[in-house]
Amino acid sequence: MLRKLGLVFAALALFSIAGGHWAVLQSVAWAEMLHDYTQRTGSIAAAVEQTFDGQHPCELCQQIQVAKAQEHKEAPVAPAKKDDARVKALLADSILRPFVPTAQAATIPPAGPICGPGRTEQPPTPPPRRGASAA
Repeated sequence: MLRKLGLVFAALALFSIAGGHWAVLQSVAWAEMLHDYTQRTGSIAAAVEQTFDGQHPCELCQQIQVAKAQEHKEAPVAPAKKDDARVKALLADSILRPFVPTAQAATIPPAGPICGPGRTEQPPTPPPRRGASAA
């Protein structure tokens, strides 16, 4: 039971990350547009053409476009504070110092065997096959 619930939540998360909620909302908007345009024009073909031509968006379509645009905007960067330079210097000296690359760390070690000396003897020859006649 718990495994199935976890799979459902994972599927919902994947659906949301992939933007599936926008697809559902857009489908609802198109269905409403098809219904409205069919009632106005009396023709399903004309309603389909008006719905999907992009020239006649409904209010829901416009709201979806605005919401999508707002979702993709980057988060604003916080302004720098006066103490930031002091904190960065303190962190660089104490915590991050072992991880700062130096010229000595950038040198490549000399080439050599990784696991020890290599084998010098030849591999054994395979035994003769049965039934092979010497001609």
